[in-house]
Amino acid sequence: MPKGTTEGMDSTCLRLDFRLPESDEAYLNGLGLQWETRMDGDNQWLVIHGWVVPSGYNHETVSLALLIPTNYSDGQIDMVYFNLHLARTDGRPIGRLSNQ
Repeated sequence: MPKGTTEGMDSTCLRLDFRLPESDEAYLNGLGLQWETRMDGDNQWLVIHGWVVPSGYNHETVSLALLIPTNYSDGQIDMVYFNLHLARTDGRPIGRLSNQ
């Protein structure tokens, strides 16, 4: 008999429009944050809610969205989108930032 029990454990996944590799889903569940996969037309998005932002920014937590390429995991994830709008508290610009 297995020693571990999972009765009463809540999933941190809100919605699955598509599946990620099992190891990625296990990692995301291990973060203890709510996450979901969403389809927007042909685009696949991974959205993670409650992401803790390092000090020095105008928000403590945000949601982040990663555009998952159709050839993932061979293709790389190369951008992240934040909701709420992030800005540095010292007024300096964030490098390689684009408003979208």
